[in-house]
Amino acid sequence: MVTGEDGKAVLEVIFAAYESAGTGHKVSLPFKTDVDKPYKLWKRE
Repeated sequence: MVTGEDGKAVLEVIFAAYESAGTGHKVSLPFKTDVDKPYKLWKRE
């Protein structure tokens, strides 16, 4: 069985990956952000 906590952990890794790709730096976990969509971490204006 997969739980909501499992899904939350996966989303945290996805958001951290986008942040890392956007900044070119390593990102530590747990990752916290206030954006609502991961691509906003990569394509910041």
